[in-house]
Amino acid sequence: MAGVKKPNVERVRAAMDELNYRMDPIASGLRNERRRIIGTIVPDLESTFFGALVTELEKEAEEAGYHLIVASARGSEMREADLVARMNDWRVMGTILVPVRSEKGLGAEKLRELDMRAVLVDRVNIDDRYDTVTADNSAASASVADLLVAQNHRRILLHGATRVSKSIRLRTEGFSARIKECDPDVRIDTLLSDETLDTQRQAIRSYFDTAGDGYPTAVFSCRSIRHCWCFQNCAGEACVYPMMCALSGLMTRSGCRQPGPALRL
Repeated sequence: MAGVKKPNVERVRAAMDELNYRMDPIASGLRNERRRIIGTIVPDLESTFFGALVTELEKEAEEAGYHLIVASARGSEMREADLVARMNDWRVMGTILVPVRSEKGLGAEKLRELDMRAVLVDRVNIDDRYDTVTADNSAASASVADLLVAQNHRRILLHGATRVSKSIRLRTEGFSARIKECDPDVRIDTLLSDETLDTQRQAIRSYFDTAGDGYPTAVFSCRSIRHCWCFQNCAGEACVYPMMCALSGLMTRSGCRQPGPALRL
């Protein structure tokens, strides 16, 4: 409080303590037009991966003197774009976006339209407007291939929930290429779709219903925990799986531990 006498400062602080006064961050931010708030949008908050990501982001933000607000797109690109617009209305300093699909989705498009500061995380590749943080999808999927071949799986179902995301393409390409390197006789069946989860669930049911005696002994799900739920829901509707079908995916083990018949990790 430069320019204010020390006794006056002490009286003001004493009054604040007596009244249990809390600073209004919105009012204090009006002077600079932007608040010391970072917005974060993730596809869902049920995933242990996104929960852990948000926790670490919050720690880093607070250590730097910022506050983090978090919202879930609930798997909807339309909601994702609406949340981006809300973050802009709230005058956040910047937005961390984990897209439902990719850097070409509706959320990133809305960020560009509103000329917002942002970083894109996880389901993205290099972007000409924003910094991106992502995993090496090809190498990660190749590691899954190494594991399944080492376990002597001879037929594998490769499942993905979108054809649009480049991340998914890198995962499928990395997986398939490594399988061919390790053992070209291993059969890979592919189910990729941009349809709703209900439609994808039916496609999985149909796949197993028509597989005959040549069931896959492993499933590699290229996306999120939601697709574990697809398989579990099918099982709950009397869709019969092979009794020894290993379910693999680029997700946390704890997130995959869902009760259901004939599935094991």
